[in-house]
Amino acid sequence: MTYFNSQMLIGRHGFGYGIFVIAGNEGLILVVIFVAKKEAKKKPRRRTSFRCVCLASLTIKKIGNIFQVTKFEDGHNHPLVAETDMIFMKNSRKMDYTKQHFLYQVSNANFGPAIGFRLMKQLHGGFDRVGTTIIDCKNQKKKISVFIGDRDAQMAIEKLLSRKLHSPGFFLSIILKVGTALCSSTDFKRRICDIVWTDQILPEEFEREWDCMINDFELSDNKWLGDMFIMRERWIPAYLRDVHMAGLMRTTSRSESENHFFGKWTSPHLTLVEFLSHYDTAIEYQRYIERKNDHDSRYKTPVFKTDLPMEKEACKLYTRTLFFDVQDEIYASYKYCIALSVDQAENMEKYAVRDTQYHNGIGDNDFPVYQVCIRNIIYCNAY
Repeated sequence: MTYFNSQMLIGRHGFGYGIFVIAGNEGLILVVIFVAKKEAKKKPRRRTSFRCVCLASLTIKKIGNIFQVTKFEDGHNHPLVAETDMIFMKNSRKMDYTKQHFLYQVSNANFGPAIGFRLMKQLHGGFDRVGTTIIDCKNQKKKISVFIGDRDAQMAIEKLLSRKLHSPGFFLSIILKVGTALCSSTDFKRRICDIVWTDQILPEEFEREWDCMINDFELSDNKWLGDMFIMRERWIPAYLRDVHMAGLMRTTSRSESENHFFGKWTSPHLTLVEFLSHYDTAIEYQRYIERKNDHDSRYKTPVFKTDLPMEKEACKLYTRTLFFDVQDEIYASYKYCIALSVDQAENMEKYAVRDTQYHNGIGDNDFPVYQVCIRNIIYCNAY
């Protein structure tokens, strides 16, 4: 007689069952044994257990087309689950597509499964109506990570290629950048930073040093560096020396601002494909805030502090955030700066201005400012 045993499974209604197929002289006999769920074999965990060696069981034999009950034990050595606690039973919990999609959207906003579970409680009106537990939410997150596995980079590339297919204006290029070995074993990083992140050199000097660096490290075939050099007038500070307020925010300030913004939407524990989803959410939020600020700049008028035409012109020129900074400067000059004298000469006017707020530490509060007007151009010198 030969036995074919299948794995013990757990049914929907709290019973475990095992299927045994016996091959003997009478043909194939299918034997199904039902046992209480507490008797079902599971991998032990480091937590409390439901197992209590319950002997309640039901054994059924199938001979031909007939099912026969051969054994039935209805005695339980444990109390049955109360109706109010049925929400914690596995057969009462269901992680359907709606909940899975909700947890995915919450994750894109950089909220974990625990917060997602609490949000579902608020949406459904109570924990009893959620239909799942916080452990189920955490397991769903784990299933996503297991599904991604080693295909992380490939899935990210496929996602970007799909976006390029449906958005003709989307550009995607997979290129090889300079490796870390070159930066760590040579002075390449120091040399490129010395000419890139400074506005103290002229464009001609930048191009000369760039060519020397490319030749010294034999990087003329590196496509990424070539593309960056073609766009040099758009991002190299040496080419932005004459741009108004181009140096107002330094590279460090921009980096810290970006890190602070994306730090609220991303996490170092994300996979690459998850990072793309979080990044898209962050950019979408940033564009929404920009549209809101543009709307306020177009249709909302701030309260003016002076009657000067300069303040009204600044309101049209600057965004609201920058205007409030400029407005404070205009108001301070209007309130605290006093014109002491005006000297007129040929094609020139010279003003002496005192700033009553200035303190030089010597006791003299006079702060002379000289303005020379030539052909409607104003020069200001402060000492």
